[in-house]
Amino acid sequence: MALSVCKPKPTDMNLRNKMMIAGCCIAALGSCKKDKPAPDNFIFYKLNGVYTTIKPEADIFDDSSFLLEAGPFNKNEIGLFVDSNIQVRTYHFENAYDNAVGDYYDGKGAHFWSDSGTLVIKSFDGYHIKGSFSFRAKTEDSAPATIRITEGQFSTDVGYFSSSPDTCTLCDSTIGVSKRGLLVKHLARARISIPIHN
Repeated sequence: MALSVCKPKPTDMNLRNKMMIAGCCIAALGSCKKDKPAPDNFIFYKLNGVYTTIKPEADIFDDSSFLLEAGPFNKNEIGLFVDSNIQVRTYHFENAYDNAVGDYYDGKGAHFWSDSGTLVIKSFDGYHIKGSFSFRAKTEDSAPATIRITEGQFSTDVGYFSSSPDTCTLCDSTIGVSKRGLLVKHLARARISIPIHN
């Protein structure tokens, strides 16, 4: 007695192949890192011909200064700081009048400070900020190393922090104190002075 083998129809094979391909795609997408920046929460820039995209944090403090940081602390970390009321306009890193600083830590922890470049705030509604930037930065050694960060763009929500628990409304004052320390570090290096609120 001969056994009959049921051969799948060509359309069944196509459907199975499509389902397998779709399943593989879903599995591949599901294995992606969950900490990738969202479309409206990113900073990207080009350094030495290599693009980097990461998730930033942006904060406005009770004296209206602005700080955006991204990356691991002191390793491949980038920061943008403005010591004035943040608004839609162009800030120049080389002008002390603008009170703007860009900085970068490389993978070995070397710290680079901006000495030229611009930060352009393209939109800010009090909750979300977008902009672009580029700058040249140097270490402060006797034989300084130089880097150029170009084609920078960012888009992120803005947090509000206060160094005074009494005036803290939309903020986390415990984080505000440590962030304030970072501002002091930035400003001391850039020789910009601001009042520190107690």
